[in-house]
Amino acid sequence: MHVVRNRAAHHEPLSRLDLAAVLGDLLFLVHLIAPPLADYVTAASWVPALIAARPHPEMSA
Repeated sequence: MHVVRNRAAHHEPLSRLDLAAVLGDLLFLVHLIAPPLADYVTAASWVPALIAARPHPEMSA
């Protein structure tokens, strides 16, 4: 998460990162700390939809 946060904060491209894997790691950690919070984040987050809708660089050439 630290890498993603730093890249986003410095306006660096995130297109080469596996954001779905990063989100999965984050949800895993949240689940270890507070399972009800992980359920809430999973239900309320719009991030999976954004990841699914983003353009894929390898397909736009």
